[in-house]
Amino acid sequence: MQQKILIRVTMTDDKTRAKAMNKAVQFTGMSAVEIKGDHRNQIEVTGTEVDMIGLTKKLRRKVAFA
Repeated sequence: MQQKILIRVTMTDDKTRAKAMNKAVQFTGMSAVEIKGDHRNQIEVTGTEVDMIGLTKKLRRKVAFA
């Protein structure tokens, strides 16, 4: 079953956005990762059986506050 998860992440520049996308893509079950929002501060992840708690923890630890 396809899931869509939208996580708001504090991203100030393009380097941080690229780092967040790289960390999100490394999770299993991902089919698409997009940056959305008015200020480009949200990550939308689409996939099957995505562990959203694990993804949020990894983004908090490696990138910025999520």
